[in-house]
Amino acid sequence: MAKGYETLKKVLNVINDKQDFNKDNIIEKIQEELERQDQDLHKEWIDEKFDINHEFTSDHPKYLKFTLSRIAAEAGYANVLDALISSGSNIRDKSRKGWTSVLNLAAKHGHIGTVEALLKIEGIKVDERNEYGLTPLHNAVHKDHKEIVEVLLQAGANVDAQHLYGTPLHYAVSYCRKETVEILLGKGANVNAVNTHGMTPLDYAKGQNVEVLLKAGGRSFVKAFNKGIATAVETALLGAAIAVVLFATETIAIPIAVVAVIAIALAVGGATYMMLKPSTKVDGVAVLMDGRQEAASTSRVS
Repeated sequence: MAKGYETLKKVLNVINDKQDFNKDNIIEKIQEELERQDQDLHKEWIDEKFDINHEFTSDHPKYLKFTLSRIAAEAGYANVLDALISSGSNIRDKSRKGWTSVLNLAAKHGHIGTVEALLKIEGIKVDERNEYGLTPLHNAVHKDHKEIVEVLLQAGANVDAQHLYGTPLHYAVSYCRKETVEILLGKGANVNAVNTHGMTPLDYAKGQNVEVLLKAGGRSFVKAFNKGIATAVETALLGAAIAVVLFATETIAIPIAVVAVIAIALAVGGATYMMLKPSTKVDGVAVLMDGRQEAASTSRVS
């Protein structure tokens, strides 16, 4: 029951505010407050002998069941969570999709105090992935929790941890997090890391992030630019070859063949070139052939 989640969240909030608990009496405190707020949930827990890792049943859209530690992590009740873990609560919890760590939950929901407290606990893994394969750093970047990003990196988080859609830098660029992009690059993030789709962060860049990545050595635009030129030249050469064949077989007169076919070849080659070059001027940055960039007078994609 989704109501059960919210009720237990209120219970833990009351306890967290009072601050009159420790690892030895945390269960007792929760029992007393839960009995006051919800008799049914209290009975459910009695039947489980007040197991600290009891998974309360739920029809919450995100959870099959939920534990007290999950609620504390998601709500940012650092002291309650610390007491629960010190009393034997699991540092991982299960959702409908699989297992996740309380650190990942706290990072995702932006609770820096809880993240800092968890990182001091033995057994916490800074790069442990959640049910979707995301590390705490991925989640912090995604939600734009810059302070947590810095805390995780200082704790040794892998700045280039890969996921289906890429590294934390891919995520920062995709969501236009310029400050986070700079933080990640400052910690040595691979500017040319390739995700499972063969894309680098530069392929997702917009606005100021384009210039930031280019200055850091991003090369994807330059490669596609060269590819566009090559394709255009190949198309033009193919057109010229067709003209020679037509003339040799006397299918059409040479003037018509040369003019018509070369015109078509140039048109197709030029169109292909324009389609395949991603940009020489993107959001105010002109990309040169050797990978350098210069200020452009326009922000229009040309």
